[in-house]
Formats: sequence, C-alpha cells, structure tokens
Amino acid sequence: MNRPLSLIIVVGLFILVGAAAAWQTIAQTSPNQIFINPLLLCIFVGIGLFRRRQLWRYIALACVWVLIIALVASTAVIYAFPNGDYNFMAAWSALPLKVSSTTLGLIIILSVLIWMRWVLARKDVYDLFSSRDA
Repeated sequence: MNRPLSLIIVVGLFILVGAAAAWQTIAQTSPNQIFINPLLLCIFVGIGLFRRRQLWRYIALACVWVLIIALVASTAVIYAFPNGDYNFMAAWSALPLKVSSTTLGLIIILSVLIWMRWVLARKDVYDLFSSRDA
C-alpha cells in the first residue's frame, strides 16, 4: 500500500521539527552545560511513521495532543496576563480586540496540529499501519 500524501507531509513536519530541535540543541550546548530539547523525539516519531510502525503512530498522536493542549494553555495564560499582571479581572479587560500577528501565528499552528491529528486518526492511515504488521 502506498502512503497518502497527507501522511508524508505529517512525517516531514515531524522530521522538520525534530531537526530544528537538534539545531537548537547544538546551538545552545556549551562545554559546561548540556541542553537537550525534548522535541528531538520528533525525529524518531517521523522515522517511525515513515516505516509505518503502529507504536510510533500512537506516540505521534500523543505528541500532537500534548502540543495542542500546551499551545492552548500557554496562549490562554499569555492573553489572560499580557503584562505579567495577575489581577484576573484587570487582565481580561485589557485584552486586545484586534487580531495580532502573534494570534494569527498561533491560529495557524493550532490548525496544523489539528490537521495532523486528523490525518493520524483517519481510517485509511490506521489500516495502512495495521496492514504493515500483518
């Protein structure tokens, strides 16, 4: 069975994120300090998805869900307390009403994550990973 183009794009996104994490790890590691970015796992997830391993599909779904939850939670905190002001009512009254470039970027990232989750949970992708083990 051939891999659908959408799955190949998801594999590429995982490997791209993992490669960016590897680059950041290399750039921020000094002789006295070791920095390891947890997104390095994305390289292995991408390779596992490319090889159609069911376990890596489950790990990829878990990673996408964790990223969606983290993105929504961090966005809520940033917009609830824009100036580090923890007075809850004052923070909500100061929310910007226009869409900023940051908000647009967050919406795009969230949309891509939701799309990746949809691709990984589709029936044809599930069947593709199931038939690989049989």
